[in-house]
Order: sequence, then structure tokens, then C-alpha cells
Amino acid sequence: MTLEVAYPPAQACVWMAAGVIRFWLCSRDFECDDCPLDAALRGGAATQVHLPNKPATSPVGPPR
Repeated sequence: MTLEVAYPPAQACVWMAAGVIRFWLCSRDFECDDCPLDAALRGGAATQVHLPNKPATSPVGPPR
């Protein structure tokens, strides 16, 4: 018996495809219109971007 698995087409963040960032886990199904990362990189309204594996309360800047 052969098991075939259908994978959806691979998608990547437009900023990854452009080489601006190396890695981004999209939680918005690649809908850039609602993406805080897209807004921040385009210089839009002030937006807080939460990076994976980093707590939202982590200080900004180099470690002391």
C-alpha cells in the first residue's frame, strides 16, 4: 500500500522572497495587508512586532 501526501504549494513572506529578512513564521496566511511586520518595514503606523521565541516584554537594545 502506498500513501500519498498532498502538500500545499510553498509560500514565503514577501520580505523573505525579497531577501530583506531571513526567516519569518507567518500567522496571517500571507495576507500582508494585515501584517504588522509588513507595516513596520514599509514605514507605516507605529506597530509592535512580536518575533517568534521572544517575550513581548523583552527590553530593546543590547544586553547589559
